[in-house]
Amino acid sequence: MAPAGTDADRLLKTLNPEDKISLGVRGQFAVVFRARESRVTATAQPASGSDGAGRRLRFFTFTTRNSPDQLVGMIQEGLRHTGVPEAAAALPALPPAVVHSAVSLD
Repeated sequence: MAPAGTDADRLLKTLNPEDKISLGVRGQFAVVFRARESRVTATAQPASGSDGAGRRLRFFTFTTRNSPDQLVGMIQEGLRHTGVPEAAAALPALPPAVVHSAVSLD
């Protein structure tokens, strides 16, 4: 959550701007999803923004004007119901944080 009148997505930074894909509308609230590419190409360069196995980390941000509490709950419930092995780790999601300045996602 960003201060009132601040677009939360503008406060979320990555080392490589191409590693952040913004979804949704502008707003004070943001939900961040982290994903890894499932395969590494021959030209991929494991550098900053990779996960140690050479797979590039990407971040998807969904910003909204309204609290995302219900959205986060629905995502967690869906993961649990579909039997995603990592769903248990996602259930105790980090608590919301108020962000007043730029934050690195890397």
